[in-house]
Amino acid sequence: MTGEGIADADALLAADVGFCMGSGCDVAKDSSDLIVQDNDFESIHRSMLWGQATFNNVKKFAQFQLTVNIVICVSTIICGATLGRAPFSVIQMLWANLIMDILGAIALGTEKYQKDIPFQRVSRDQ
Repeated sequence: MTGEGIADADALLAADVGFCMGSGCDVAKDSSDLIVQDNDFESIHRSMLWGQATFNNVKKFAQFQLTVNIVICVSTIICGATLGRAPFSVIQMLWANLIMDILGAIALGTEKYQKDIPFQRVSRDQ
């Protein structure tokens, strides 16, 4: 929902995402979720693309981190149960986790949006 006047305040509050133009009144700006400073609808489209890209990058990063941590935990438990000792020391596990955090954040957090991917509807209940 986009709006810029006092009459749009209730609709901006009720919308999933409320956009207000920079030239709008203060009531509409307070009621909206995002304020577009340059009064251009192309900026709204671009911000929606970047928001979707950020959401997808966070999902990819969380999936990557869970996979790496589960593999390290399972291998430590299995090797500890079968061999009687852990395959990694505590310091090695911390370094592996630190390196995976940094490299995963850089690789997955800096992906640009793709124009051919349709928008996903995300409800507030999730």
